[in-house]
Amino acid sequence: MNNYTYVYDIKQANFFLQEGLIINYVGIHRRTGRTYFAFDRNQEGLQEAFETWKNNRIYTI
Repeated sequence: MNNYTYVYDIKQANFFLQEGLIINYVGIHRRTGRTYFAFDRNQEGLQEAFETWKNNRIYTI
């Protein structure tokens, strides 16, 4: 089973880094060509950082 959380948004990846998380690896999606950042799901603080990101995100229409 996959133990990584993949982030395609550079702003979100930077936020996670500021929260002290570590990127396990960076890759490029084969089909779309988009860059992604892989974070270990078992990393301490990932869930809290994700919740903070989700709750403070500003949505625009």
